[in-house]
Amino acid sequence: MAAAAGVYAVLSVAWWVRDRADHNAAAHLDAVEIDPYHAIATARRTDIDRVAAAELLRTGLIRVDAGGRLSLTDEGADPARTPAHPVPAALLTPLRRSGPRQPCTCCTGTWITAT
Repeated sequence: MAAAAGVYAVLSVAWWVRDRADHNAAAHLDAVEIDPYHAIATARRTDIDRVAAAELLRTGLIRVDAGGRLSLTDEGADPARTPAHPVPAALLTPLRRSGPRQPCTCCTGTWITAT
């Protein structure tokens, strides 16, 4: 019984020290600028492209059709409207490189280049 009490006492002190260190570190976080895409990547999430696509969709640079395909809007085709952050810009680049596209009206659902 005494050994268990000693182990719990040591664990309690270790927990308290770690808690104080976490509080001290958190007190200085307001001065640090955290990149949201870096935060997602370090959290071991694999959906950075979805976050970037959501940002492009929110700003009106892309649209999603009923089939779930991304396409450029008129604003997205404008090179002056490139996002400042490199992750959404990297997602927008291949869409711009492929040119304006629209879904084909035939039953295959393939893409045709707009003229």
